[in-house]
Amino acid sequence: MKDNYIFIHIGKCAGSFISKQFPQLNRVHMHKPKFRQDQQYIIWIRNPIKRFVSAFNHSKSLIEYQLHTDCFDEIYNEKSSPYYRLKNKINSKLLHNCPFAEWESGFNYEFLMNKFNSPNQLAESLTSNSKSVKNQAIELMSNTEVEHINKGLGWYLQNGDFVKHHHDSIKFVGRVEYISEDLGHLSKLLGTPVGAAEKEREGYIKQIQSLTLSSLAITNIKKFYEKTDYYTLKSMLKYKLIDTQTYEDYLSLD
Repeated sequence: MKDNYIFIHIGKCAGSFISKQFPQLNRVHMHKPKFRQDQQYIIWIRNPIKRFVSAFNHSKSLIEYQLHTDCFDEIYNEKSSPYYRLKNKINSKLLHNCPFAEWESGFNYEFLMNKFNSPNQLAESLTSNSKSVKNQAIELMSNTEVEHINKGLGWYLQNGDFVKHHHDSIKFVGRVEYISEDLGHLSKLLGTPVGAAEKEREGYIKQIQSLTLSSLAITNIKKFYEKTDYYTLKSMLKYKLIDTQTYEDYLSLD
C-alpha cells in the first residue's frame, strides 16, 4: 500500500470501522487536515441529518452509560460499551465522572447535552419560542471543541474550500449508506483486502439506519448545516467526487 494516503475521519461516518479494515491508512481525526502536495486523501461521508443523529446519540450514551467497574482494561475492551477503546474518555469518566472533562468546555458540554433528551428535541429547539432554550440549542450545536455534533463534513473540509482547492488530491469518497460497495472500491484502489467478515459489516449497516425526526427537526438541521455540510457536498458534486444521486439522496433521508 502507498504510504501517502491520508484518511480524513469525520466523526460518525464509519471512520473507526474503515480504519479497522485498512489499518495502514494514516488518519486525521478531531482536527482539520493540513494539505500537503505529496499526500492523497480518502474521505468517508454520510447524510448530514443521519450523522447529526448519530453524533447526538453517541454523546448521550457516553453520559448515561453506567460503568460497572473501575478497572480501565475491562472498560477499554468491553465491546458492548460506548467506551470501547476510548482511552481518554474512560480516564475522564473515572477521574471526573464526565467523559468530556479532557476538554476545557467538557463539563458545560455535558450540562447542555442533559438539557435535551433526544436529537429530535435538540433540532426542534433551534427555533424554540423560548429564548433560553433556543440559545442553549444553538450553543450545543455550534460547539467546535467537544465531540462530533458540529464537526461534520463542512468543519473538516473548510466548508468546501478544501475540496475546491485540492479536489485533484482527493482520490476516493466513500459513503456510509453504500458501505459494502464502497469498501470494495477502496480495497481495489489500495490493493488491500477488506478485513471484516460480511456478518460484521451487515451488523454495522443495520446499526446506522434507525432514525426518528419530525419535519420541523429536519428543516432546522438542514438550515443549520446549509453553509457547512451541504455547501461542501455541493462542492463535491461540482468536482465529480460524488454523483448526482448521492447528492440528491443527502438532501433528503433516503
